[in-house]
Amino acid sequence: MEASLEFVPFGAMHHGATFDTVIDSIIVDSLDRITRSIKSLTPYTAAHDSLMVEYRLVDPLPVGDTSSYRDKRGIAVPEFEPSLRSALDCVRDLDDVDDMANGIHRIMLETLNTFAPLGRRSVRATRAPWFTLALKERCRMRDGLYQCYKRTRDPDLLRRFRQLRKELKRESRGAREAYLLNGLRSISTEARRWSYLRRIGISAPQLPSPLTFFAPEELFDHHCAVTMVHPGCSADALNGIIAMDVQNDLPIFNFRDVTEVEVLSALARVAGGVGTGSGDGLSLAYFNDALAALAPVLVSTINVMISAGKYPHLWKKSYIRPLSKVRAPSSPAQTRPVSNLPHLTKVCDGLLTAQITEHFESHSLLSPLQSGFREGFRTQTALIKVTEDIRPGVEGGIVTILLLFDFNSAFDMLNHVNLISALRKLNFSPNALSLLHSYLSQRSQAVMDDAGDLTDFRAYTSGVPQGSTPAPILFAVYIDSLTRIFKHCTAIHMMFADDLQIYLQCLPSEINSTIAKLNQEAHSVARWVHDNGLVLNISKTKAILFASDQNFMRIQWDHCSRIVLEGTEIPFEDCVKNLGLLMYRSLSWRNHVSAISSRVYGVLHRLRSAAYFLPSDIKKILVDTFIMPHFDYSCLAFIDIKATTDIKLKRLLNTCIRYIFRLRRDAELLPYYRRLDWLTPSDRRAYVLNLFTYKMLSAARPEYLRDIYHQPNELIRRSARLAGGARTLEVPFADTTTYKTGFTIQTANEWNSLPARIRSASSLPLFKRLLRDHMRRSLSA
Repeated sequence: MEASLEFVPFGAMHHGATFDTVIDSIIVDSLDRITRSIKSLTPYTAAHDSLMVEYRLVDPLPVGDTSSYRDKRGIAVPEFEPSLRSALDCVRDLDDVDDMANGIHRIMLETLNTFAPLGRRSVRATRAPWFTLALKERCRMRDGLYQCYKRTRDPDLLRRFRQLRKELKRESRGAREAYLLNGLRSISTEARRWSYLRRIGISAPQLPSPLTFFAPEELFDHHCAVTMVHPGCSADALNGIIAMDVQNDLPIFNFRDVTEVEVLSALARVAGGVGTGSGDGLSLAYFNDALAALAPVLVSTINVMISAGKYPHLWKKSYIRPLSKVRAPSSPAQTRPVSNLPHLTKVCDGLLTAQITEHFESHSLLSPLQSGFREGFRTQTALIKVTEDIRPGVEGGIVTILLLFDFNSAFDMLNHVNLISALRKLNFSPNALSLLHSYLSQRSQAVMDDAGDLTDFRAYTSGVPQGSTPAPILFAVYIDSLTRIFKHCTAIHMMFADDLQIYLQCLPSEINSTIAKLNQEAHSVARWVHDNGLVLNISKTKAILFASDQNFMRIQWDHCSRIVLEGTEIPFEDCVKNLGLLMYRSLSWRNHVSAISSRVYGVLHRLRSAAYFLPSDIKKILVDTFIMPHFDYSCLAFIDIKATTDIKLKRLLNTCIRYIFRLRRDAELLPYYRRLDWLTPSDRRAYVLNLFTYKMLSAARPEYLRDIYHQPNELIRRSARLAGGARTLEVPFADTTTYKTGFTIQTANEWNSLPARIRSASSLPLFKRLLRDHMRRSLSA
């Protein structure tokens, strides 16, 4: 052709009753780049054939045509468990923890190879599982009819072909729907349901692997630039830390020996929540029926590790699977590494974490305002505390200035020397410090590509091991001292992992002096961050001033000071995202409800592709899985939502009901609320609020919310005892509308309105059942 383009030769592509034409074309610049071309055997639509070519744009990465696998039928034999147990006996006679860990790994691998050897099989496209042999045979009949028609031009053959094609489409669609439906019904866990729905294309598609865009070494270089920012903690540095003086009044922490019951429970927990993807090739999924054989030798190994203060070198290796943050990452910064640890490592780490956490919680060693990684603490509890502090001032003529800090890769940049020092100040014993020093030191990692091949292992010297269970609690210890540097925000700040927010309240006339105090605190934070080897992300640090609309308009912004952090001015925003909650300057929730609406409609758009074949009960499961979490997330923090805004949430829920039952817009929905056993958004929040209150009255955690639950006086307590022991909350005085509709007042009113027999329930399951029945009757009334 004149433009150096070429037609892909397909022959006739459009077929009439008495003619064939070439009117559909694919044009390329080089036929050499065509790796495959396909024309359908029968017309695709409107008598036109379907044309498809595979065109090579760039040289593809080599893709293996085989994959490795193990036949699990070889493991499911009576001889497997006794053979493993007998072989592991020799490990218990060893006295070096590295020898023991290596011995366990070798014997498990040898036993696995004996009963289920690693094999290779070709990776090829297989027919759809619902496409039966009978359907395949009918497809051959359809194609044969069309070929006969092309030779003879017999109209009767064309009619029979079209009829058979129509029937086949209906039968294939029905077989596919039945197969997918049965698969969805058989799944009980939410994690597997998500995976299944993603696989069949109903949920959000998975982002492409970064290895499509970058070489493994390039991604590894970027990640190592973060995890090597600090030198490791040397043996001399450890000895110096151990020699430090500590407060004698602090309880000493020592790791204690683990028991076989604890190890067996940890094994079962890890084996039940993992697939076959252990980086070292020894997945506990293969040993589900032989955990009792593993437990005794693991008890011996872990106890030797604790007594020696030495973590096994084999368990310090991690395998990184990179994931994309965006659909087409343009730089390694738009990817994130996900660490895959050996499964036996997870068992050991879980046992160590339980002991550390129990020590910190039983002796209240962490800041009460740290809400991350602690039982009973959630993002919701942190947001309730912050919003309840802000709420009284919005209509009381007081402004609240909130500053939200953001850190760069804080978990990966943690300095090991500072962490070990922080643990020593909390009176960790020399043996415990030695074990944790060994746990953190001489670790290595490698990037695993999509074919399972590894880059060379590289050491890393900073941060806590990603994906390990001790990492969150160790990070909480590391950053805990940050909460003790404040002069003005001692009791009015909040931490959630590495998310820090500080705030001060004042009269509008005192804004400048208050901003000056906040700048002092911000400077202290910046200095602490620098001294502890972390980095602030100034561009993502946000500030907002909360006030009523009237007070906000009275502020003379031209004469207001500015918040400055490390020489950069932090402007005041109208709306900020705080732990996933969109907070507007007047504490209105319109923006947050709009965000919920966008997410819900996005999910419904994806789910509608399956709406025509899924029954109502399955669609209810989909809505419960994908949509209800958006309604429930931190819903108690915006419990004072205005009725006009709450209507939007109810309309969203109504849309979900119409999706489930395929209803018209004018259909009466109350019967369907009852059929689904659903509550309206406001009633759902009331249900969650009463559950939260019951848990708070039972456990009194977190501590920073205790003051919200006002204890009644002696006369009221005596009346409660006479009423059968039902607990009652005192309703505090409120003189503003915002405070009256806030969490504190609504908590007391909702709780006290419950019948005494519900409030006096002896257990949480009983309370849930009684509360649900009570609210169900209220909906039916």
